[in-house]
Amino acid sequence: MNLNIGRFLQAMILTVFVVLLLKLLWTGEIRKLVAPHITLLLQISTGVLIIMAIYVWMNVKTKDHDCSCEHDPNHSHGHDHQDKPGILWGVLLLPVILGLAVPTQSLGTAMLNSGMNPKPANVKTVDLASVPRVKVEGMPLPPKPEPGSEVTMYEVMNNILIAPEHYFNQRYRYIGFVYHPVGWPENRMILVRYVMVHCAADVLAVGLTVEAQDAGKYPNDTWVEVDATLSTRKAPEIDEEVPVSWYYGYEEKPVLVAHEIKIIEEPKDPYIYPFGFNPAGGN
Repeated sequence: MNLNIGRFLQAMILTVFVVLLLKLLWTGEIRKLVAPHITLLLQISTGVLIIMAIYVWMNVKTKDHDCSCEHDPNHSHGHDHQDKPGILWGVLLLPVILGLAVPTQSLGTAMLNSGMNPKPANVKTVDLASVPRVKVEGMPLPPKPEPGSEVTMYEVMNNILIAPEHYFNQRYRYIGFVYHPVGWPENRMILVRYVMVHCAADVLAVGLTVEAQDAGKYPNDTWVEVDATLSTRKAPEIDEEVPVSWYYGYEEKPVLVAHEIKIIEEPKDPYIYPFGFNPAGGN
């Protein structure tokens, strides 16, 4: 019996890849890479890879080659019987190396660039008759959030044109991480969350501008909970920033006027999952 070097390397790569997947699943870090409904598929895939790894390990040794003919024992007949890992196995090895070498982190302001209580800012009452409204025949209005409850930026983006009275002049809590666009005044920042449908490759940055007198003291990527009232401001520079450009073209932009800002830990599920996939209700 001879050790088949090619199969041995294949078995090693598969084993390390399985260990990486098990680590991500066990620690929950997989939530920073894929949406919850994809996790089940990864669990099934991990089980299949475990079976494949066991099979390859059982066949890392091969029988001696017997040609049943007379020739120099050192003659190879122009071929060898070693399985070589090849390019495809090298492709599998790349994410394994990266996964083990690079810490798993949720997306932050770096991609956008590719308890403390501030003094309340001036809250301007919004004239609801002057804000944009889209009427959709046959479509019921979304339910109005409870006063003081948590509302996601994704919900605001989807519903504010349909039911502006549910959000303007209303006080809710918003959770996200801080982003300071270059050149913005010290009293403004953007509160951002990423919306993930399947995996980190398809995320969409969604945010709301926050106005607070000491907004500048919160560094980029700091997770905060903002207790705020949604008002409006004339700020055309908002259209230039991707997370808040969803209200593009309107003169008056939605702006959260902060009553209180609290620094919090990064949520267990840092992303917002649309279509009912969010296991944490947006937290």
